[in-house]
Amino acid sequence: MLMATNPGDLVLDPTCGSGTTAFVAEKFGRRWVTCDTSQVAISLARMRLMSAVFDYYKLRSESDGVCGGFQYETIERKTKKSIAGIVDNSGEKDDEEFESQYETLYDKPLVDSNKKRVSGPFTLESASPPTVESLDTMHAKTDEDSYVNKLPELAGRHFQDNWRAALKAVGISGRTAIKFENLEPHPASRWIHASGMTADSKRAAVSFGPEYGTMDTRQIQYAREEIRMLNERFDIVILAAMQFDPAVHDEVAGLNGNNRVEEAYYMVDINKDLMNRDLKSPKSPKSATFWMIGQPDVEVEKDGDQYTVEVRGFDYMDPKTGEMRSGNTDNVAMWSLDTNYDGRCMYPRQVFFPMSGSTGEKLYEKMLKNLKAVIDKDRLESYKETRSLPFRPSADPGITEVQRIAVKVVDEAGRETMRVLNLG
Repeated sequence: MLMATNPGDLVLDPTCGSGTTAFVAEKFGRRWVTCDTSQVAISLARMRLMSAVFDYYKLRSESDGVCGGFQYETIERKTKKSIAGIVDNSGEKDDEEFESQYETLYDKPLVDSNKKRVSGPFTLESASPPTVESLDTMHAKTDEDSYVNKLPELAGRHFQDNWRAALKAVGISGRTAIKFENLEPHPASRWIHASGMTADSKRAAVSFGPEYGTMDTRQIQYAREEIRMLNERFDIVILAAMQFDPAVHDEVAGLNGNNRVEEAYYMVDINKDLMNRDLKSPKSPKSATFWMIGQPDVEVEKDGDQYTVEVRGFDYMDPKTGEMRSGNTDNVAMWSLDTNYDGRCMYPRQVFFPMSGSTGEKLYEKMLKNLKAVIDKDRLESYKETRSLPFRPSADPGITEVQRIAVKVVDEAGRETMRVLNLG
């Protein structure tokens, strides 16, 4: 990387593995984009970057930043001319014409020992399966089975069998845990992958997201259409996935708030450790393989033409016991606010790091110690708020008719949940 790129260049690693390329790029001031089909690889790379502390290199130009390059160590390189010297007619060396060459060591930037550096901001994105259909398939559709071919067939269903077996064995952790009396593959169905009875005699349907990808709102719509077509009644529909598209939160909230929808919809996050089934038994209660995604407890206040948002807590998973608990802000590691949510992508316009509670304070002090003089403690204190800065509605009529905001909360273990609210 040092041979082929300069500080500020963009590096692409299409198969990240444990994230070494991204780690080295971050270490030497390169921008990076990395991806992988394995959820385990992505989790390892993410944790590696988030937990790393790097040296702070002296910049060649403060105004140009990293793109201006670093200051490097140099060494004197002896040449034949510098060794032999220049001898004049009298046989004496002419010191004025004595030459030396200096080489720059681009693998040894000068380090500012008074500062430390952490990874710059980055996002973790997950792509949904692409839709690809032949012309013959499109012309052969009928209204009755139109939903069948709207998304490509998932390659292989062995992972769904494994997920169903794990779900049946350990159930779902949540404020009210769900255990299953039985859970079997659903026959003649594409989007309802399993069905069964819960321990409290509720009929449940399960729709699993892609093995390597994101569950989006299309899958929810097709699952609902399939339930209606098969004329089956379920008390609850469980949407279980490794990753959810942000719009799914809004979709599920709308379904559960609609009196005409008979079944209740639950979003269930699947622990990435399920992909490492050889390393951790899914039957262990502490594995917390499936947990219910609860919405944050959020309050919106209006003062004149301005709004403020306050986060009061959210449901979180206790990593020691594997149980879901209703927590306050003590367990909120980070929360962000999009003051103009477009229903598709969340753009954090305000970001806060509460880090309250005994555990949070220890992490906070540890961070200050590791980062040394680069941190302005007084300024960082302002980011510990659980109440947002005042903001005015700025809805774009071309995007949304009603002003909407989105609040995303992340716990200390890195798990996230989101809530979408309408203003006015």
